[in-house]
Amino acid sequence: MGWLLGVRTLVTEVADLAMPRRCAGCGEPGVLLCGLCALQVRDAAAIAPFRSVPDPCPAGFPPAWSGTPYLGVVRNLLPAYKDHGRTDLRVLLGAWLERALVAGVRADSLVAERLSGGRPVYVVPAPSSPAARRARGRDPLRDLVLTAVAGYPGLPVIDALGYARRVRDQAGLSSTERARNLGGALRVRRGVTNLLSGQVCVLADDVVTTGATLAESARALRAAGVARVIAVTVAATPRTGSDSRAPAQRGPLSGMNPSEA
Repeated sequence: MGWLLGVRTLVTEVADLAMPRRCAGCGEPGVLLCGLCALQVRDAAAIAPFRSVPDPCPAGFPPAWSGTPYLGVVRNLLPAYKDHGRTDLRVLLGAWLERALVAGVRADSLVAERLSGGRPVYVVPAPSSPAARRARGRDPLRDLVLTAVAGYPGLPVIDALGYARRVRDQAGLSSTERARNLGGALRVRRGVTNLLSGQVCVLADDVVTTGATLAESARALRAAGVARVIAVTVAATPRTGSDSRAPAQRGPLSGMNPSEA
């Protein structure tokens, strides 16, 4: 009977992958999202993409747009997707990233000009450390980026950034410690510099926290000759403020075709 038990276990595990048995927001059994968490997702989705500005804002931080605040159920959904294998959340989280992407494209005149002129704007995911990629067995951020840009041929994704040295895990570090930890740690990969020189790039990350990752990523791209860098994220932590001057705050911008920017 041991083999039968093993088969049943395998079938159960496969079924869990296809139909998760616990709410990704709170862990309630039997559902993808329970009613309460689904209401929180609805409320988060009703918030327009906004210009996110860390406080304090690190030097070199690029203009950045976020899809929703990193509050409530969103604080559980992103870690569930990234670190606990909840790939069923890819479409939901990718939609928030897409909203931020469209907002940034519309708000930045140079990016919009490039796209309307038929020239590509490269979308560059913030790099994960080699250790994180090994632990996860995948690159969850890149998957979100690919979901967000699907249907936008003028926004090719390019894995341009890599680590030039080892860094500490960012969890638990202050804004000053994060900036010191990441300072000078990133570089543009060999063979990509010539492609990106003089180009316009959109950095993509999951969350704006202290802004250290986006600031360092933007520095590395500028050092490689990129002419303009903006950034987009799925969410932004409560410590970030809103720039009232940002056009992206005026309302939801999902569904825009980049050629219309």
